[in-house]
Amino acid sequence: MAIARGLDLWAGAESPDSFARPVNGPASALAADLSGDPWRDYHGPVLICGLKLDDAGEEHDVDLTPGQIADLQRRLSRQRAD
Repeated sequence: MAIARGLDLWAGAESPDSFARPVNGPASALAADLSGDPWRDYHGPVLICGLKLDDAGEEHDVDLTPGQIADLQRRLSRQRAD
């Protein structure tokens, strides 16, 4: 799921036991904060990666840049303070 321009969030929704896992509050809050979409519960571990468009306009997952990592860390620490 694209959560922001250049960011994608992968959750284990395809796993049969994914909803049996606890809600990942930080990932759920981060996705809602970045996307502007209503809150959605994400369960278990998630993966956040960068997105890049190729010349044909197709998206490809890429490593996060140091700036993206720093921004995500700031957002997560701000959410913990709230």
